[in-house]
Order: sequence, then C-alpha cells, then structure tokens
Amino acid sequence: MKGMHSPNMKFLLLLIPIFAVLAISGCTGDGDGVTGNGIAILNWQPSLSAVDSNDQLELRLQIQNQGEAAARDVKAVLYGIEIDKWDVQTSSGSFGGFGNNAFNFYEIPPFDKAQNVESAPRDAIFQVTAPSLTQGTTQAYTPQIRVFYGYTTSAISSITIVNAQELKRLQDEGKTLPLSTTTTSAGPLTVTINAGKFMKARDSSSSRMFPITIDIENTGGGVLATLNGDKIQSDYLADITLIFPSRLEIECPTLNSFTNINRVFRTQTWTGGTKQGSINLFQGKTASITCTATIPQAPLASEQGDMRVILDYNYYIDRSTTVTVSGTSEVQW
Repeated sequence: MKGMHSPNMKFLLLLIPIFAVLAISGCTGDGDGVTGNGIAILNWQPSLSAVDSNDQLELRLQIQNQGEAAARDVKAVLYGIEIDKWDVQTSSGSFGGFGNNAFNFYEIPPFDKAQNVESAPRDAIFQVTAPSLTQGTTQAYTPQIRVFYGYTTSAISSITIVNAQELKRLQDEGKTLPLSTTTTSAGPLTVTINAGKFMKARDSSSSRMFPITIDIENTGGGVLATLNGDKIQSDYLADITLIFPSRLEIECPTLNSFTNINRVFRTQTWTGGTKQGSINLFQGKTASITCTATIPQAPLASEQGDMRVILDYNYYIDRSTTVTVSGTSEVQW
C-alpha cells in the first residue's frame, strides 16, 4: 500500500541518521583505530575504564608500521595527565628526556610489499595508579599518547626525452610515447611529479626548457615536527633530494637551502644529477616545488629516464582515551 514501509525498510531508515553522524564525526581517537600510512596506532586504551582512587591499572598501546619504509627512532610519549600524581611507570626502560612517561621502540621495519608480509605490531604498557579524590567525587581523565618517528617517502616518475625528428617519425607511423606516471612509497606524505607527457629536444644548439612541478601532501593524519631532545619544533619541515636523468639540467628556485634532519636514506646510489634542499609544508598540509628542466643535447632518438624524489622528515601522531576515577574514603593528602 502507498505510504507504507516494510519492517526492514523502517530499520534502514532508522540507521540513516546514525550513519550520517559517523560520517561527519569520523574517528574519535578513543580505543581502537588506525592512524596514518606510516606508523599506525592500532590500540590505545586502559585495562579498566572506571576505577577507584589509588587503584592500579594499565594503559595499553599497540602500534604498527604500515608504510614501505623503516620507521626510525620510534618513541611513544604519554601526556594529558599529571605524571607524578598517576605514578606512571613503563613496562621497560624509558629514553632520556621524558622520564617514565615514555617508551622507546627504536626502529620498526616496514610492510614488505614484495612478499606481502605485514610488519609485526609492537606493544607497550604504562603502569599507572589512579590519583586520590575526595569520597563521593568522580573525575574523567584523558590520557593521551603521542608517537614520534622518523620516516622516508620516495617517489619515481619516468621521463621520456625525444628529439624532433624521432617524434615526427613516430607520429607518421601512428605510434605514441609511453606516458609518465608517478609511483610513491606508502607513508604519511604523498608525492606527485608532474613532468608532462614527454620532452621534445631541439636538434640545434639552443636547448628547450620544460616546467616540472612536485606536489607534496600530508595524508597521514599527523604532524611534521622536528625533535630536539624533549622539545617539539613544529616547523612542518622536510628534507628533500631530487635525482634526475643525467641528460637533464634542472633548476629549482623555490627549493630552500639544504637542512639536515638526521638523514638516513634506505635507498641505493642512483646515477644522474642530484639536488638537495628543504621544503616547508604550508600549515603542515601541502607544498609545491617548481623546477625548470633543460636538455643541453638531444638524444639520438628517444630515451626514458627516472626522476626520483626522496623526502626525509620527522612525524608524530596522537590518540586519546578516557579513564573515570571515583573518590574513596582512603584519601591520601
């Protein structure tokens, strides 16, 4: 009958507002959840969500490297609660500068794409004691975890260089040149290299100039930050190395002067020209580098070369959880 719905349809209609709220709110960061394409926080939650004053409990952390580069100097730091009043102790040794509210994972290997083998999850436990509250009072606390690590993102794009005569012959034969595509290793930053379909070299002594843009985007859900001891410098800075085919000469006027950030590249030695520098992501989100390529000497026919972009940076991600503490008569002053 018109205007009537089946029981199943009524149930689905009731779920629509719930789905809409979830779509708008996203991940709350409490308990389970994955963050980032490099280090991901799989779990951050207490062993007990509600306790009495002076009760002991555990704050349990589980992380995993889901990217394609090794995560270096991985450190998990507990914050958001008064460390002394909670009598925080880690389940193993801490690292210098943060005291007992930190856990050092050192280096975590990446996801093995070739073998399709995941990196093993790593665990840490913070043993804490709930603070003293007056009997009859209740307080909700928000322990937060911040995971720092160093990471490397690499991208490669094939560039086709062709002389004018060869291009005309290919067009007369109805053939096309291979298209340029960018492949980026999985990590918190994503790189796109825009070098056009191909570069046509002149046969005369005068060289042609071609624009190349490199777009960088923070897609990991965290923040680029340089660590200096226990201080955080949120300068959104990444070191960058450009490696380009030996036939090209490239200038990048928007590239900052080189600044070293504990550079440890997990790459082989490439042939061709190299430029190094640094780049700041605007508001920590995006950056664009504009370069100009010239071809001093045309190839015999056509050739392909690889342009590579290597980003080296420090990064952190956050997650929070909740513990409710109720006061008892055993108040300690």
